[in-house]
Amino acid sequence: MNRNLLLGGAAVVGIFAALIVFRSPNTGGAVPDVRPAVTASPDEPSPTRLHGSADGEGSRAVGDKVGPPRPESVAMSERRLQNDAMLVGMESSAWTLIKREIARVDNPASKAFMDEASELIRGLRDARLSPDNADVPALQARQKDIRDRMRTAGVTTGVIEEQFKRLDDLEKRYPLGASGPVTTPAPAGATPVPPSENP
Repeated sequence: MNRNLLLGGAAVVGIFAALIVFRSPNTGGAVPDVRPAVTASPDEPSPTRLHGSADGEGSRAVGDKVGPPRPESVAMSERRLQNDAMLVGMESSAWTLIKREIARVDNPASKAFMDEASELIRGLRDARLSPDNADVPALQARQKDIRDRMRTAGVTTGVIEEQFKRLDDLEKRYPLGASGPVTTPAPAGATPVPPSENP
């Protein structure tokens, strides 16, 4: 019993000591407002820095004028928006899905077709990045050849056939040599919707 009283007394003394030693922290008063005060007119740029060192060396403030884009950058951007570049970009995504599906087909020829699809995807992506150096008609012929051989070998699934149909639709929508996507007329009374990049 003396032992229990001694432990109880030690616990009470420990609690009081903790309350005395560990008081509520002194945070120094009210929390300051961290939002900057608006002192300039709304037309003047904010002094917020985007990047660079702390002293502002090599950085620019939000609202600073940036020069016009370089002409070669503009020309490359416009070139990548041409039908052949758009077409190979969208075909590479379809072939990526086809390659993934080929891996699921239980057929001895699947591995060879996966390797061919990988090479084709690499060629399509290269053609998307530098369309002037690409032979898009040759890539089109190569795709048709691979598709025909896959069907003959029985390396197809429902998903692969859907992607083959998508490839056919893309070729119709983005014909080589045209300046923009081919749009189909809207039905009578429908609101026309501009064509999107991803059908």
